[in-house]
Amino acid sequence: QCHVVTLPDGATFASVAGGGTTIAVSIWCRAFSANFGDVVIDRTTATRAAAAPCGAGAPAGFDLASASFPARTQHDVAGTVTLVGTNTIVLSDFTYDGAGPDAFVYVAASRSGLASGTIVDAAAGPLGAFANQCHVVTLPDGATFASVAGGGTTIAVSIWCRAFSANFGDVVID
Repeated sequence: QCHVVTLPDGATFASVAGGGTTIAVSIWCRAFSANFGDVVIDRTTATRAAAAPCGAGAPAGFDLASASFPARTQHDVAGTVTLVGTNTIVLSDFTYDGAGPDAFVYVAASRSGLASGTIVDAAAGPLGAFANQCHVVTLPDGATFASVAGGGTTIAVSIWCRAFSANFGDVVID
């Protein structure tokens, strides 16, 4: 599963760090004043990593953005699409029946551009079946969301079947 939390209104990671560079994130039990686990991140030495499965890292260049597949999809496509960093797509709680013969994750600058869009995970081969799982893919060959958007800010992500030029489900993130 994926669990994303947001800082309260007005709070930023810089304000939490109090002018310093270290941020601690903890699973804390208030009732027993117990730390169930934590991680300490030094922002001066931390590097942006590709998204951990169903994780959300602070993006560079694009704000973290996500949208869910609509209910009207083909082949039971469902889940949430999240853009992370400059080139990583996280499909969380992703469901797809795997029945399309040549289905891939595609991206384009608009829904109408998906037919000539970019295959994100071509090296992995066509998508298999997923049942409420996480699937993380990275744009190919140095591509970024900014380059896919062609100077705009809109990204369309689709589960697209090349064999039938069929859009099994898509989201448009602006």
